[in-house]
Amino acid sequence: MQFDIAHEADNILEELHAKLENNNVDADNNNGKIKVVANGEAIIDGTKEKKPRGYDLISSFYCLHWIPNQRLALENIHKLLKPGGDALLVLLAKSPVFSLYDKLSGLATWKEYMQDVENFISPYHRSEDPLRDFLDLISDVGFETVKLECRERNYIFQSTSSLRNAIIAVNPFISRIPNHLHEQFITDCLKETEKMKLTELKNNGYKVTYKLLVAHLRRSPETMNATK
Repeated sequence: MQFDIAHEADNILEELHAKLENNNVDADNNNGKIKVVANGEAIIDGTKEKKPRGYDLISSFYCLHWIPNQRLALENIHKLLKPGGDALLVLLAKSPVFSLYDKLSGLATWKEYMQDVENFISPYHRSEDPLRDFLDLISDVGFETVKLECRERNYIFQSTSSLRNAIIAVNPFISRIPNHLHEQFITDCLKETEKMKLTELKNNGYKVTYKLLVAHLRRSPETMNATK
């Protein structure tokens, strides 16, 4: 029985959406230093090269876009797979939250707290064609592309309050800002969000549109000799 990884990604994504509403990654601590641990050992590190290993499957959901050095991260994944091994990757390509960070970092009040803003914006966010850029990169690394899509998704916030709470929950900069400026920072976040002209729904909710890169990749079986 064959396992269609790309098809199964749809089911996994739906489950992840439900879980992510109540679980948030502390990007301030993990950005650029994300690791995957197996049996107590770090096997993926976006900052260091790794020696070849022999994994059948490596998956990454909503994680890879936090690593600025995409080439090194993908090279590590490629090295860690055995010949014929698969990788299932889901990462953010574009999101209004990245545009929000970019805008806020240009404001004099917040500039000093957001000097590393580029580390918190997807490497593909400003790309005119993120699908093409990602395809070029994975091809250069040596992956076979089983399936690759750039999918547009929508998330509905039922109220201004839920939008505000989400902005606070995922914001990696607020912990750096003095407590007495938190409310002003949140207010400025909401003001900039209004300028983005998110689709406002009849029930006072908001629809946020973002783009995901969903990739099923494979290490070529022809690389067998290179690992011996």
